Formats: sequence, C-alpha cells, structure tokens
Amino acid sequence: MIRWRKLLALLTLFGYCATPVSAQTIAPEFHGFWANVDARNSNWWEIASDRVVNYGGGFKDGKCRAAQATIVSTDRIAIRFGNKSVVQMRTVGDQLLFDGDIGTAYHRQVERTEICRRADGTYFEGAPYQP
Repeated sequence: MIRWRKLLALLTLFGYCATPVSAQTIAPEFHGFWANVDARNSNWWEIASDRVVNYGGGFKDGKCRAAQATIVSTDRIAIRFGNKSVVQMRTVGDQLLFDGDIGTAYHRQVERTEICRRADGTYFEGAPYQP
C-alpha cells in the first residue's frame, strides 16, 4: 500500500510540475536594449516580453556578468542582485526609468552590441553581442 501512495504522490508531483504556469510578461514599451545614462555605472538591460536581464561590466574583475530579474507585473521587476528591490519601470520621453527604494535610474535605448562595451569601444570579457 505504501508503494501505491508514493507512486500516486510522484504522479501528482509530476503532473503539477508539467502544468503550465501563467507567467507575467513585460509591456512592449520596455522591450529592447538599454544603457544607464550615468557613465559611472557600467550596466545595461536586455528586456523582452518574457525575460529581463541585467549586464554589468568590470566591477571587480573586468568581466561582463549577467543576472536575470524576476518579472512581477507588466511594469515591475524584482532585482535579486546588486541593489536588491522591486522596481517600477516607466518611460519618460525616450528614456526608461527604474523607480525603486533607493531612487530612480535613467537609461537610454541602445543597440544590443553596446552591451558590456567600454567608452573606448572595447568590450568587457564575456560581452554577449560583440560584432
């Protein structure tokens, strides 16, 4: 009898895991590639309907690192790295703003080849979209 219970529990678990979960998506006005306008902050964002990835370059070792944020709603993401918080995104003119607990960060839209690119035109090691 115990084996049947375990089997039933496993089948229930597998059925639950295979059930599609309705994922949040990001509103289309935020899609694209964005760079922080503050030159002191080497960070970029890649935003698509189903994922939000932050790239940072050179903070400790000169390498480009990626970290994925969690989509909370069409205009909110949870950042679990760096300045951890839930931020609301909004556009003002041609800029994307992230409003969070520690303030507002301003970003401008860029080409994807600018992700992890230094001001001198070279790339941090591991940059994802080098030409």
